[in-house]
Amino acid sequence: MASRVFDRIMALGKARVVISGSFAPNGASTSVTSVKGNGFTVAHTAGGGVYTITLQDTYPDYDSIMVQYQGTASLTAQVTAAPDVASAKTIVVTVFNPATGAAVVDPAANAATRIHFRAIMKNTSGNF
Repeated sequence: MASRVFDRIMALGKARVVISGSFAPNGASTSVTSVKGNGFTVAHTAGGGVYTITLQDTYPDYDSIMVQYQGTASLTAQVTAAPDVASAKTIVVTVFNPATGAAVVDPAANAATRIHFRAIMKNTSGNF
């Protein structure tokens, strides 16, 4: 269970935690820039368009995780590995070119490019 004090939102289901944020890809650099949001960090694996979001807390499970690519190029982002929110605390996101189906080597850094995500976590082990 997370060890933080959370503000309340209305939800169908008990003990839900919303973690959302965005970050700017930085080309071939292993760092990302302009991270917005709380409760996570982001690391980039150069050469594969792969970003690992690491949560600060563990959660028993999640309801949903969504990602979206924002930028001038026609690209898309998706969760590409089973999220491990209970132990490793990681969500892996890969940027793809939908025309070719291939992963983008490294999205270029520019002011219009961001990757957004929202995760709805269960902060209880019950099936609520």
